[in-house]
Amino acid sequence: MGSSGAGKTSLLNVIACRIGVGEDQGKLWANNKNYNYEDFGDFANYVMQADVLMAFMTVRETLTFAANLKLDCSQAEKD
Repeated sequence: MGSSGAGKTSLLNVIACRIGVGEDQGKLWANNKNYNYEDFGDFANYVMQADVLMAFMTVRETLTFAANLKLDCSQAEKD
């Protein structure tokens, strides 16, 4: 929580690798271990407030669509 301009969205964008920072800027820790940006999707996801959803899709169809894009596993596991 914080006032407008405090950096809340910027922090989330850095953590989710939506914007970059230099390697020497510091380290990010999650779940008590240092992580790199490629590992972010293994433990968290970030949905922006203005995320675009297809108005013609049901909630299940939307989640299935996202799972098919993101996950590398069997269809049964995605379901």
